[in-house]
Amino acid sequence: MKILLIISLLILFSVNACIEDNGFACTMEFKAITIEIKDSLDNPVVLDDYYTQNNVTKEILRWQDKDPFWDSMNVANGYYLLVSDSEMKWTKNKNINITFFGFIDSVKVIEEIYTISDNICHIYLVSGKQKIIFTK
Repeated sequence: MKILLIISLLILFSVNACIEDNGFACTMEFKAITIEIKDSLDNPVVLDDYYTQNNVTKEILRWQDKDPFWDSMNVANGYYLLVSDSEMKWTKNKNINITFFGFIDSVKVIEEIYTISDNICHIYLVSGKQKIIFTK
């Protein structure tokens, strides 16, 4: 019976984690970093256009092009995806700076610099505002 319990626990652990090429056990979840943009009355700010730029490579990430439906649901509530585990190729286990640009009526109204990194398994925010209070 103890062996069955041990085998069950091992199977459960293997379902919840994966071993990367580097030998680290990583969770199977997909991490993303979002920011929230609200006005002074805590209402969501809906930008006409936005993107994240890698300050090293100048590569631009437009979430609205990757998944317009998911993006529109979040934007309507004032949430914007900054980066996800998909951008770990940018960090390669080191800190890098990225910039979030937001536009209303083709005018740049937000430009925020963030520092991101990864812990081999997932991307994470090192520094930068996760909530922006927008004033016109």
